[in-house]
Amino acid sequence: FRVARQSLPAAALVAGSTLLAACLDVGEVQPADGSGGVVASGGGTAGTGAVSTGGTGGTAGTGAVSTGGAGGAGGAGGVPAFPVLGVVFDGVTDWLDRKAPLGTADSKQVTGSIWFKRVGLGSTYCIGPEAAGSGSPNALEWTASDRFRVVWRRAGGGVAVDLYSAAVTDTASWHHVMFSADLSDQGKRHLYLDGVPSITVNFYSDTLMDNTGNQWGLFADNGGDAKYNGEVAEMWLALGSYLDLSQPALREQFRSAAGQPVNLGPDGSLPTGTAPTIYLSLRAGQPANAFAANRGNGGGFLLQGELQASQTSPSD
Repeated sequence: FRVARQSLPAAALVAGSTLLAACLDVGEVQPADGSGGVVASGGGTAGTGAVSTGGTGGTAGTGAVSTGGAGGAGGAGGVPAFPVLGVVFDGVTDWLDRKAPLGTADSKQVTGSIWFKRVGLGSTYCIGPEAAGSGSPNALEWTASDRFRVVWRRAGGGVAVDLYSAAVTDTASWHHVMFSADLSDQGKRHLYLDGVPSITVNFYSDTLMDNTGNQWGLFADNGGDAKYNGEVAEMWLALGSYLDLSQPALREQFRSAAGQPVNLGPDGSLPTGTAPTIYLSLRAGQPANAFAANRGNGGGFLLQGELQASQTSPSD
């Protein structure tokens, strides 16, 4: 596959560099056309039919012998798909708020996964977690040019990392984004869109990311502006954790080889063995507002507004 990257001048990497406020569509560069990916699949083992022996007959004759059953078809390899439910954020009143720290230390590592079905296009929509107290807060966002953006501020101010995907303007289907970074290594940065590498590196520096804000917004900035207008399912974010998503088996911890969600566990701990900072998931039988209850270890968020259940699912 081909990955588009842009190198910034050395002056942009100095300790005093700054980033304009997150959830603003700034500094974008165009990814290259046509990026390919690798899809891994494996055949399962064919089943073997059991053979049962007939019983001994009476004096009139012997019992019948039944034949063995047919072998089962080979199954697809990898992690099996898992039914999940989505919710609708209306872009007007719906967002999540936390006026307390997430309980995480500054680090150089982050990994995340989330399913989207887009509604609003052509505007900047914050996904978060976006922190207060800085002119360059953290954020996941959809930009005004419809690209998914991963941007994190540096501890002490300025920018640590700024990555973009290709544009997504389809509003009829669910799409999956997963990303990871370890800022200590230029080779440890990954952004996948629907299982395919899709990354533009706008900024990347060997420094600590600031995870210590005291007020956080999800699906809006920390003040409730730039609200997300669209559908979402299975938001998983681990601050301080890096998974090498160039490995197909690790990508399939979040998205099956068939392109569907997989079971992340009740608290989201299955991919890494530890609950992530944020894991928002709606399960069968729950009301839509239950999506706002953080199953991860970063503490609870207050739901502003009223969520609605999606009419479709990325599991469909």
